[in-house]
Amino acid sequence: MAKKQIVKAVTPKFRAAFLNAFRPQEFEDGSEPKYGVIALFPKNVDISKLEKMAIKAGIDKWGKEDFQKMRKSPKFWWPFRDGDDERTDYDGFEDKIFVNFTTKMKPGLVDSQREPILDESEVYSGCFMRATVVAYAFDNKSKGIGFSLQNLQKLSDGEPFSGRSKAEDDFDEWDEDDDFDMDDDL
Repeated sequence: MAKKQIVKAVTPKFRAAFLNAFRPQEFEDGSEPKYGVIALFPKNVDISKLEKMAIKAGIDKWGKEDFQKMRKSPKFWWPFRDGDDERTDYDGFEDKIFVNFTTKMKPGLVDSQREPILDESEVYSGCFMRATVVAYAFDNKSKGIGFSLQNLQKLSDGEPFSGRSKAEDDFDEWDEDDDFDMDDDL
């Protein structure tokens, strides 16, 4: 019997959301903690290589006919989600296809020059990244296709998804000679 070949791919550039690259988190109560990121791809970005990997993982697991039948079921987990339909309550998901990448093992993390990133403050939800991923089919509590996160590369900074304003936007420059009257600010 031939050994299954694992296909790993580098994603196109995406904006990171719900990034957990340094510490794993539980996604459901009682579930095993995982590292991960939600990749936000603009709808005009070519993610066909990832889609082909997902289809191949499904066919390898269930065969072509069964996979095609399962994929039509609303209960089947397909990893490519439309932010306009499913995440309207979150900033940054509009006009995006989003895909979850998770792993039980800590992913490698490098900058655009392939130097290791050790400072947690350098990567955050909102920055731009690429990832290496492997598609897999699962058949446990539910059936579907997922992506295992291997490594991350930060490409550039972006507006953080924190829901918090930046300190430099909240304050004017302070001059000790400014008269501060508490009643004027309330």
